[in-house]
Amino acid sequence: MVTGSINRPMHHRRHVVIQQDDNNDYDTDY
Repeated sequence: MVTGSINRPMHHRRHVVIQQDDNNDYDTDY
């Protein structure tokens, strides 16, 4: 997926949101 490149830098910020959102779905993408 082309979004993979955009997910890399954005993932770093989202990683912190995972704890707040309690969403393990993003953790799998990491």
